Amino acid sequence: MGAVARQAIPLAEGRGFWLDPRTKIAMLLCANVAFLTSGYTPAGFVIKFATAGVLVALLSLARMRRAAAAFAVAYLAAFALEMVNEAFLLEALGSTSLAAVVLRFLTSMVLSFFPGTMFAYYLLASTKVSEFVAAFTRLRLTEKVIIPFAVIFRFFPTVAEEYRSIRDAMQLRGVSWKNGPVAMVEYRLVPLIASMVKIGDELSAASVTRGLGGSAKRTNRCVVGFGSADAAMVAVMAALAVAAMAKGMVGW
Repeated sequence: MGAVARQAIPLAEGRGFWLDPRTKIAMLLCANVAFLTSGYTPAGFVIKFATAGVLVALLSLARMRRAAAAFAVAYLAAFALEMVNEAFLLEALGSTSLAAVVLRFLTSMVLSFFPGTMFAYYLLASTKVSEFVAAFTRLRLTEKVIIPFAVIFRFFPTVAEEYRSIRDAMQLRGVSWKNGPVAMVEYRLVPLIASMVKIGDELSAASVTRGLGGSAKRTNRCVVGFGSADAAMVAVMAALAVAAMAKGMVGW
């Protein structure tokens, strides 16, 4: 297949705002740096909220508005709780008390670690496996790297679908949280774990069937490449990451 120039994908085709998979991975790395190194000072919160705003915008443009709204509400609630903790709760409870430690742990997880998870969710939910393979083949990476990641891209959505099927089946049989945690582990978690092993094997076999790992050079119909949107998003996320690291070194 001859080389094809990258063309914009119209919104009518259901893909929404499109970014190259390599751009998304670079943004994921920059976002984690920004969230983890920005700290909890006023300047740090400005960086955190700017990065979180980029994530909300990306989710909205990718037509994942429920996820964007849920993340925004959770992040604002964690920020409000952090402010309340700093204002009087930590002093009232005692900074070394169990309640204070739990509250600080929860707010830290949501403010610093949860956004990175949501960026990874955006990467997985908005990227097709074929796009990922085409993009990383251009980087001339070995298939020992590409194949495991291609399997991962399909693994989590398939597991989520399998869990929904198990949940519906258990509800039809009257098994719910009212039956206790032991019943939930037995009737939901155990079948899910058994299914995960089978899913991994099937996805690996499907990847090999589609030509991954073969000796012949694969062709790909996906049109990938960098555009102005990719350059703008990488520049914004890199600037936020650099600002977070500079803040840590300067101490403002």
